[in-house]
Amino acid sequence: MLVGNNHYLNQDIDAPSIVITTDQGRSFQAAGVDNIPNQYLVDYNWFFTVFTYQNQIYAPSSLLRDIDNYSNTIAVYNPETQKFSLDKNLKNDEFIPRQQLGENDNENNIYTIYRIWNPVEYKQYLIYPVRFYCNNDKCYEQFYMNSLGMYLKKDIGKTPELVKLPNRAEGEDVLVIDNELYVLANRKLFGDRFIIYVFKTNDPANQNSWQKILSFKSSNKARSFEYLDGKFYFGLGQDYGEAIANSGDILSYTP
Repeated sequence: MLVGNNHYLNQDIDAPSIVITTDQGRSFQAAGVDNIPNQYLVDYNWFFTVFTYQNQIYAPSSLLRDIDNYSNTIAVYNPETQKFSLDKNLKNDEFIPRQQLGENDNENNIYTIYRIWNPVEYKQYLIYPVRFYCNNDKCYEQFYMNSLGMYLKKDIGKTPELVKLPNRAEGEDVLVIDNELYVLANRKLFGDRFIIYVFKTNDPANQNSWQKILSFKSSNKARSFEYLDGKFYFGLGQDYGEAIANSGDILSYTP
C-alpha cells in the first residue's frame, strides 16, 4: 500500500492518493478516500504515511496539524470496499499528545503538519517518531522534516505519550530485532556536536527499562538506522539551521 498526494482534485476528484498493490508493484489499484467532505481541498487527499495498528490500517492526512484538535483527519481502511474512509471519531490527539496541540501560539500553527515517521507495532503498543512539515512558503524550508520526538501509543482512544529516553536523548527511529524494540536517539551537546545512541527494551511503557546498546559522538545527528548481519547502519542528517557537515553519509557499527 502506497500513499502520497493529489494536487488536482478540482480537475479529477476521483484521482486517488492511496493505492494498493498485490503483485509487488507490477500493478496498482486505487484505494482513495470515499467520504471526503470537501472534494476541492487538497489537504483531505494528502497523506504522508500508512500503517497498521490493532488489525486496522490507518492513514493520517495532512490535516494532522498543530493548530487544533481536528476530526475527519485520519482515514481508516475498509477491506470490504477496499477504500479508506475518514473516521469522524478519530481526532488529531489520537496520534499526537493532546496537551501538545496548539501549545505554541504563533501564525505558523495552521501550517504546521505532523508527519508520523516509520511507526512500529510492538506487542500492544504503537511507537513512532514524528517530524514537522509545512506546505506553505512561509515555513516550508525551516520546518521540513525537523525531528519532534518519539511517541508511544498504548491503545486506540488514548492519546500518546512522549517516549522519555535515558541521558535526555530524543528518539529518532525504531526497529524490532529478535523480538526486542530498538530505538535510535540523539542528544545535542553544544554547537554541532551530538551523541548518537541506540537503546533497547521489551517493555516500552516502563521508562526505566531502556538499556543502552551503544553510543558515539558525531558532527551530525543520525536520522535513521538499520540492522543487517550483525551490524548497525546509520544515516546522518540534520534539522533546519544545523550544519550540513557529513549529512548523507552512512556509517556502519559492529557492537
